[in-house]
Amino acid sequence: MSNITHAKTKKIAIGLSGGVDSTVAGLLLKEQGYELHGVFLECYKTPGCRVEDDRKDALDVALRLGITFEVIDLKKEYKQRVLDLYFEELRAGRTPNPDIACNSEIKFGLFYDWAMRKGFDAVATGHYADIRPISSARPKRLGLHQPVDKQKDQTYFLYRLRQDQLEHVLFPLAGLQKQAVRELATSHGFRTASKPDSQGICFIGEMNV
Repeated sequence: MSNITHAKTKKIAIGLSGGVDSTVAGLLLKEQGYELHGVFLECYKTPGCRVEDDRKDALDVALRLGITFEVIDLKKEYKQRVLDLYFEELRAGRTPNPDIACNSEIKFGLFYDWAMRKGFDAVATGHYADIRPISSARPKRLGLHQPVDKQKDQTYFLYRLRQDQLEHVLFPLAGLQKQAVRELATSHGFRTASKPDSQGICFIGEMNV
């Protein structure tokens, strides 16, 4: 169930990471009649990192979906709000979770705010999480819920989402198993279908610290 009604009149900014999850999220929303604008967030770029390939894959997805596309440069902000904090916590002997900071500060911080300023009705990503009323007694109060695929559950990384944000966020993969996501990508000819899941720090992957 979508928390955004009347899909055919809604403009959605979808984060396209160049992976299979955001690919299928875009595919599902396009099939449901949403007007989509693909956005690739460039948050990290050093020699040998995967950002170049990811950006090309994201553009390929947008072209295949027939939607507009742009790249937003957030490298400076990502370093200040995510990476610097991550290393500061490590030096203090604590165990930080950079993906929580990335989601709250970048994806549902700067990206979300950008989309709202631009007049989009909502943002969408390929996260495995569900947004629905917290109870039948409080149908207008939305909450985060586990997706169908419990092994891919990402609600832990999204717990900082505010109520006003939940009203303008879509997680199209909430009702799908990961295998079904890959099968959908394969059946529609997307080259991201067999792309391995990202591991390590959000937008970076594995690194030695």
